[in-house]
Order: sequence, then C-alpha cells, then structure tokens
Amino acid sequence: MNDKNSKKKNSVLNSKNLIMLGIITVSLVLFSMIVTYIIPKSGGTIDRAAWNDAVSEAEKSAATQSAKADTNNDYNQRAKAVNSDKTMPDSTPAENNTDNAQKTAENTSNKNNTPESNAADSKDSSAGAPSMQAPVEGAVVYDYSGDELVYSKTMDDWRCHTGVDISAAEGADVHAAADGTVEAVTDSGMYGSTVIILHSGGLRSIYSNLSEEIPVNIGDPITAGAIIGKVGNTAAAEVAESPHLHFEVSLNEETVNPHDYLPAQDAPTEE
Repeated sequence: MNDKNSKKKNSVLNSKNLIMLGIITVSLVLFSMIVTYIIPKSGGTIDRAAWNDAVSEAEKSAATQSAKADTNNDYNQRAKAVNSDKTMPDSTPAENNTDNAQKTAENTSNKNNTPESNAADSKDSSAGAPSMQAPVEGAVVYDYSGDELVYSKTMDDWRCHTGVDISAAEGADVHAAADGTVEAVTDSGMYGSTVIILHSGGLRSIYSNLSEEIPVNIGDPITAGAIIGKVGNTAAAEVAESPHLHFEVSLNEETVNPHDYLPAQDAPTEE
C-alpha cells in the first residue's frame, strides 16, 4: 500500500512539474513573439544602430573607469613608497624656532641701527635748504596762510594765501632771493607778471605782481641779489592792496612758508 501511495505522489509531482515547465515555455515563446513582432508593428521600433552605439559607449566608459582605477592605485602605491623612503628633516622644530628668533633679532637690530639722518629728513622739509635774502625792502602786509582761509579785500571772499605780500613802492627793484636759473617768465593771470627761479634741491622762488617789463629770460643764470624785475600792479587778485611784491617759495612743486627761508621779520603790519 505504501509503495502504491508513493508512486501516485511521484506521478502527481511529475505532472505538476511538466505543467509548470509547459507554462514557462509558452510564456517565453509569447514574450519572444511580442518583442520580435508585436512591438515593432505597434510603432515601438527599436533603433538597432542607437542600441549598438549605446552598448559601445558603455563598454568604453567601463574601460576608462577601469584605467583610472588602475592609475590611482599605481599613484597611491608610488606615493606610499616615496613617503616610506623620506628621511627625518635636517632640523627639529625647536631648532627652526631658534633660527627664526635669531633672524627676528637681526632685523630688529638693523631697524634700530637706521641712520638718524632719515628721521631728521622727515621733520622739516626746509632743513638744510639754502637761506634767501629779502627780494625787496619792506614790511609784510599780507602773510602766508598755508591751508588756513584768510579774507581777501580784492576778491571779497575767504581763501588761502600761498605767499607773502611785501610792501614796496611801485617801480622798486625786485632782487633774486638766491642763486639759480630763470625757469619761467609768464603772466599768471590772478597774480600778474611773474618770474620763477629754480634753485638747487627742487627749491623755487616765485615773484609776482611785477611790472610788465621783465629784464630776464628763461634759462638765464641768476645770482642772489640780481635785479629780475620791478614792483608793478598787474595782480588782478590783489589790486585793492597797496603796491607790493607777492613772493612765494615752493619745494618739489609744493608751496611752503617763505618765512622758513627769508630773514626774520616783524609781524605783518595792518594797512
């Protein structure tokens, strides 16, 4: 009885297996038919050329990634080998710190040993400059103001006065304040007929409100005390004042206080 039952069970299992195998086979056949015939006919055309290109690109990409991986592995191996062969540095951090401290001390020493003349040069731009003689005899009636605004009688406003006005009779001789060379003979407009003399070291003396007759020319060598013009009345910006010479001094083309170079004078007088 047992043998018969076992035989029946085996036959049933075999039948089920055959049925399942048949179903799978039929399914595969139907899938193949759908892919081969139905999909193309329904408009889902497979572009074989595009498919082949995609497969080729995928293969190339895989090859490139593999090559990069090999290169990175090779680089890492070589880097490890180089690092393993490195020797200890020539000096320890403590020694390096000592060297830096020594260099810092040397730099500080060099700064402290800077000649004192550099500091002296930065104090006063007129230090060591040649002294000048007064270009005319007379009192200062309108002083140098620098950056400070002062009242102008002629212009009726407040402005900087870049020189000193020295009282002198119209027609009085004007003398060069120091040796030099005539750099310009011009009419400066607001300050009238003007002579500019260039001295050594970038120093210039400027004589304005002169008469129109100028006895010197550009390029003439001038000695201190030489007559370079006469007091006039040509300065439009100062015609309301009494006759005078407008005198300026500049250093490296920047206006400076003429009193730093001229002989000491009394305070300006009031007109």
